[in-house]
Amino acid sequence: MSEKIESGQSKGSMEITLDSELVGRRVEADGGTQVGNTNFASRAEFEGVLTGRKIVQGDPPWYWLEIGQLSVKPDDFEDEFVWCEESYVYSLD
Repeated sequence: MSEKIESGQSKGSMEITLDSELVGRRVEADGGTQVGNTNFASRAEFEGVLTGRKIVQGDPPWYWLEIGQLSVKPDDFEDEFVWCEESYVYSLD
């Protein structure tokens, strides 16, 4: 994936950028979160459209992609957008 950064905003060790080549791509993604105060995690499936926003965080860097227009998401997920780690995002186009 080629990187075309149109704008950037730094927040500590995190940089938010916009990659115009990602905008509008239909994707599915696997995600999850910690279950309560346990050592267990849940799995969540998302499907939607990439907004083009990308977070680069940490050293070594982790890459996160923002997905909107969610057509598949967990029943209790109320947000309009989700950030998913790039290696768990798969193109549907």
